Amino acid sequence: MENEKIIEITARTLGLDPKGISARTRLYEDLGADSLTVCRIVIETEETFDVALDMEQFTSEATVGDLAGAVLAARFSQ
Repeated sequence: MENEKIIEITARTLGLDPKGISARTRLYEDLGADSLTVCRIVIETEETFDVALDMEQFTSEATVGDLAGAVLAARFSQ
């Protein structure tokens, strides 16, 4: 469920078709997102799943799956 919702958020934020995004899609390199856009994706993800995420973990190699994993980890640590 997390992956699908994060794909929706990512696609909407970047104006892309969600069908072209998977858990392995890299936010920066594959989607061309910049740090501000990734920040917006992370903030909307935090609001959607009611979790707090550490922006520093979403480096240039971060994927949609990494973001979903961070959501799961944050949920279990609450």
